[in-house]
Amino acid sequence: MQEITRDDHAFLAACQIIISHREAPMPNTAEIDRLTSLCLSLVHRIQADSRLVARVVIADLPQVIDALFSAHSSVEMPDNAGPQMGAIRAAALGAGRVDGLIALIERGFIVPHGRTVEGLNRAILDQDSANLFRLFVALHRQNPDFEPGFQGILNNAGLNVATQIATLSEQPQLRFLFAQSIAQGYLDEITLKEFSWMIMAGISPKDHFSSEDMQACLPGCVLDLAGKADSSHGRLALKRIEPSLAMLGARPQDHDFLDLVSPDDHRLATARPIY
Repeated sequence: MQEITRDDHAFLAACQIIISHREAPMPNTAEIDRLTSLCLSLVHRIQADSRLVARVVIADLPQVIDALFSAHSSVEMPDNAGPQMGAIRAAALGAGRVDGLIALIERGFIVPHGRTVEGLNRAILDQDSANLFRLFVALHRQNPDFEPGFQGILNNAGLNVATQIATLSEQPQLRFLFAQSIAQGYLDEITLKEFSWMIMAGISPKDHFSSEDMQACLPGCVLDLAGKADSSHGRLALKRIEPSLAMLGARPQDHDFLDLVSPDDHRLATARPIY
């Protein structure tokens, strides 16, 4: 590791002051903006080593991450198994500062799921954090084999998380990713809320489940619902019942969805009409 330079010191000091401002009860946004501009002006003169990169991530400066990668042919990633990762994890899970980490993930930083993601799903729900859910999505995109538990988050989402899910679902790739996560479960174990969310997100059940399986596992009221999802007239009728995907996502599992209810075990297979 090269000796730290005067520019490195100035850069690290600016990042540390930004972190202090972000942790204050009332962050000084004007000062954060001024110090961010200072960091951007120093990017070409500093070493792109792991100490500086980790500090930028903790300060939550995605624009500085992008500038570092543009200015340097080689950027040293933080140690993802040591103290640097611990500090990054604390800033993300504890304070919801995720934009810098997401920017680094998009540049190829490998997050060790076993350690870093421990508690992420619970933190998303406990904090009703849209920011943490965006981190959740970035981790899933990074590693398709990662099983993130989207169903558990959707089934227990608060309004902030449900709104973020609805917003991200406007992107076809993410809408498919969410639906695929739901469809990986057994049809007779999927919840009424999950199935209703898929339909109101614009996803046809027949694209993920066979007609034979649906006929074998689901009651007639659910089959009627699935049929409506495949026609323009039917979708309009369903939209009148559930006009907001975010509000559907924020509703507890034991409530009604699309005029059906499954109060005992919340499963689609036991759903019945509310009337």
